[in-house]
Amino acid sequence: MPFQSIANKLRGKAKIENPAVNQWIRSWVQRVSLQVPWQAKCLEQTLATKLMLRRRRLANKLYLGVKREHQVFTAHAWLEHEDAVGYVALECFEDVCP
Repeated sequence: MPFQSIANKLRGKAKIENPAVNQWIRSWVQRVSLQVPWQAKCLEQTLATKLMLRRRRLANKLYLGVKREHQVFTAHAWLEHEDAVGYVALECFEDVCP
């Protein structure tokens, strides 16, 4: 699937934030990611979390970014309230309140 198609699907409308539900969904996705037959990294986990939050119409922001350590670039995906120390956001996909 072309990246632009994925990017368009990641933007949308949402209700207000609900930190308790956000954390519950995030921890659920982390537990399930340990059970899948592949290594679910940050991008897969963040996309799954974002889609579950969107389904419940909860506001969220997904960031894609990079950081450079010892002449090596590392990519990372995270949601707004997660720790991404040292990463520079290159793109943000936000489900906003109407």
